[in-house]
Amino acid sequence: MRDTSFCAVIIIAGNHDILFQKEPERARKLLTKHDKVHYLEDSGCRIDGISFYGSPWQPEFSYGWAFTLAAEEELRNKWHSIPSNVQILITHGPPAGILDFTTDGRHAGSTTLLAELNQRVKPQLHLFGHIHEGYGICKIEETKLVNASICNPDYMPIHSPLVLETV
Repeated sequence: MRDTSFCAVIIIAGNHDILFQKEPERARKLLTKHDKVHYLEDSGCRIDGISFYGSPWQPEFSYGWAFTLAAEEELRNKWHSIPSNVQILITHGPPAGILDFTTDGRHAGSTTLLAELNQRVKPQLHLFGHIHEGYGICKIEETKLVNASICNPDYMPIHSPLVLETV
């Protein structure tokens, strides 16, 4: 039987989490009731000696959702805040060209996030979602990249949750 206990929960917001962008104090207050919860918004934490960094941003996609930026230059400024030595990176959106294909066959990831991963930031694990069609795992050099979106484009939870035993 699998041990389902945990020492911490890490949360980042995404494009559907409008409350976290419009009323951040109110949204964060909902999470501070739990001492094991770490909300990361362009910030990091260390748990059991492992460094985590989380960011909710993604390129503007459609619908005017939360945490979207139209200009890649604005995104570059967000990604440049990621510590180069972070071990586990959690972003809402994917890097361009990695588990980011949409149903209409285009890449929807961030080109500037990809540039940071190629040039400066080398996490052991990069977790993201946002592009539901990109569900899966791949490895590039020493980084395992995981699109953990459990929903399909129609918001139906058809993918199994991914369990990663080790980094």
